[in-house]
Amino acid sequence: MLRNKEGKTAEDFTYELANGKKQKLSDTKSKYTFLTFYDPDCSHCKETMHQLRDTPQLVQLFLQLQVQVLAIDPWGDRTKWKNYQSQLSDQWINGFDGESKILSFNLYDLKASPTIYLLDENKRVLLKDTYLQQVIAYFVKTNS
Repeated sequence: MLRNKEGKTAEDFTYELANGKKQKLSDTKSKYTFLTFYDPDCSHCKETMHQLRDTPQLVQLFLQLQVQVLAIDPWGDRTKWKNYQSQLSDQWINGFDGESKILSFNLYDLKASPTIYLLDENKRVLLKDTYLQQVIAYFVKTNS
């Protein structure tokens, strides 16, 4: 896929929050954005989300490095998304693509779940279609 290559600006999109408000990826203000597209029914997604939420060292690392987790459900089942809210950290932004634009316009290559991108403060792609362990390795290498 030609979109969202490393070093390029990530495709912007609008998502809905649990309170009904809409935001855009470009509205996210942080040094880094850990953008993850997940499916509430996906066991690997659940494992990754729980690891990210429940590992104290990881939570601390993300806090120190000013990493904002932006978790997006692009698959369009609002009930499943709402029911999954309690499984995610209150510190994260949890969004829903109610208009299915991410999938309809192929804004991101979502072959697997979760699909993870690491973005810098300008929303440039640092890591594309990566894994949690690779993100941690990136931070260790960059900050050592």
